[in-house]
Amino acid sequence: MANIRVTLIGSEGCGKSTFLGVKEFTNGVLDRVVKNNMIIWEVTGAVGYRDMAKTYSRSKTAILIMFNNADETSFNEVATVWLPIARLVNNASVPVYLLENNHSGPCIIAPETVNEFVV
Repeated sequence: MANIRVTLIGSEGCGKSTFLGVKEFTNGVLDRVVKNNMIIWEVTGAVGYRDMAKTYSRSKTAILIMFNNADETSFNEVATVWLPIARLVNNASVPVYLLENNHSGPCIIAPETVNEFVV
């Protein structure tokens, strides 16, 4: 059984599935990806499924939040949608990691802006 349980969340189209190398969802949630001693649940970023991110983010070892640095909305939703979800369902001891992805065009988010999230 895997000891590391992680949820990958982020806006729709930011590259979560590509990052994991999978393509199939069941009711808005990727069943799970098991790699070595880790289970990763991916929740779709579609607006209608965002409440599911709360459920699948509970009691995890870590939360990964991905954004696409070529999409300003994807980046803005880190602070307005995904970070609040991660903090709401977990205590402060659960680490939250920010993953920057660029698969669809030139980077428009400045590195110093991203660094504001780094603690």
